[in-house]
Amino acid sequence: MTVDVSAPSRVQIVLPRAIARLRASSGAHLTFGGIVTPHSGRLTVTNVDGPAPSGLLGYSVPPGTGIGGQVVRHSRPVVINDPAAARRVLRSTAPTIDSSELGAILAVPVCMDSVVVAVLYGAMRTEVPFTEAAIHAAIATARLMERELGAVATRTEPLSAVVPPGHRASPTRAVGAVPLPRSPGQPQESLRLAYRELQEVTEHVSDPLLRGRIGGVSELLRGLLDQEAKVGGRLALTPRELEVLAQVALGLSNVETARRLTVSPETVKAYLRSIMRKLGVRNRTAAVHAARQLGMLP
Repeated sequence: MTVDVSAPSRVQIVLPRAIARLRASSGAHLTFGGIVTPHSGRLTVTNVDGPAPSGLLGYSVPPGTGIGGQVVRHSRPVVINDPAAARRVLRSTAPTIDSSELGAILAVPVCMDSVVVAVLYGAMRTEVPFTEAAIHAAIATARLMERELGAVATRTEPLSAVVPPGHRASPTRAVGAVPLPRSPGQPQESLRLAYRELQEVTEHVSDPLLRGRIGGVSELLRGLLDQEAKVGGRLALTPRELEVLAQVALGLSNVETARRLTVSPETVKAYLRSIMRKLGVRNRTAAVHAARQLGMLP
């Protein structure tokens, strides 16, 4: 099935926000996205979010090569959590890009009419792998982008083409509504994503009454976020603290943990002091046990 010739322009409208969402929801240190040229299948990186190595933006991937080429060919996500393997693949397919500081990498297809039109990438800069939750978040972000592409397409159609005469739109979802991706097990992150989305939408609304109504919903969400912070603030560990604690849970020493996370042993000690203070414990073993009891660690 052929893709409409206007597909690349639609993708370019939606892609920047998609890779920003991917970075926020997956915890990737770097995200980027590429558009697939119709007919040729060539993938070109057009957008980057985060500290990217030189040569990445604008890089063109020949059909069927590299991680992105495999995603386009098979229309399936690819995840390489072994940093050394990920760097080998990048060096073999993109030798002009400095991949020395990149670790795990994932790539997810975005489809229109069953044809891959874009690929979303996420990359880590440490030895930390992509978790199952992060992979689910990446897939959810790609599905959201697909819905947004459909919404962009319907904006140019008359309303009668969207809602047939004599039918009413569902009261639970507006016509063209695009559901946001959820962060599994992290309701606060879903609230933050919804709040940021409303803030961005408000910038494009000129009607003062509508802006006020959206602002009211935004304030309600912010109040919920503030309440969550007050209730669970003492127990909220940062992503980096969780990375450190995960290494400790594997039985690694401070020095080994520091080497894996490419930080100093003193930095690891500082993280552990913060973790123990938040969890109300006095040693590393107790911190791991408390985190597992709270569902922070498997």
